[in-house]
Amino acid sequence: MNSQWENFLKNLGNWQGFFTEFSPQEERIREIPSHLTLESLNQDQTVSLTLK
Repeated sequence: MNSQWENFLKNLGNWQGFFTEFSPQEERIREIPSHLTLESLNQDQTVSLTLK
């Protein structure tokens, strides 16, 4: 069985999508485009998150 960290490392790479903002009444206000990069550092001991 893999540890949570090992499973998390499977998500390294580039991610493109949207963050969605909702009102307190759960109405969609807007979608914000996003581009994220998860990169392994220090022989998988650290992960860097970059927002572009």
